[in-house]
Amino acid sequence: MLGEIRRERAVELFGEGLRYDDLKRWGIAETELNRNLCVTYIQYEGEDTEYVGFKNPKDPTTDIYDPSVWANGLTAGEEPPFSYSGIATTKAGALIIDPKGNRLFTRRNYLDPIPLNQLKLNPALLQNPWW
Repeated sequence: MLGEIRRERAVELFGEGLRYDDLKRWGIAETELNRNLCVTYIQYEGEDTEYVGFKNPKDPTTDIYDPSVWANGLTAGEEPPFSYSGIATTKAGALIIDPKGNRLFTRRNYLDPIPLNQLKLNPALLQNPWW
């Protein structure tokens, strides 16, 4: 049941810009954010999808999908998009728009640093751990 609640919150809060804070509140941000962020399938089960041949409507001489533009490439194998049970895995051939290496979330990131000007205003304040 907890997985279903988290899945539903992911769907609802993503569009509202609150997903990041919700992951921190649950204490699962480093697990969920350190994954590849993928969108559509360019290949599925070894076959090209319809996106491979689509033309750019603004420039019909170019394709929408150009492998040289998408430096992160495609997924090589199955990857779980979340740790929640019941969520389908991302199969090989999905377009990676943000690789997991771009988001190195650690325990330190649960707390933001206190701005230095605020620390100067109040010497009794202590900086958050790891900052």
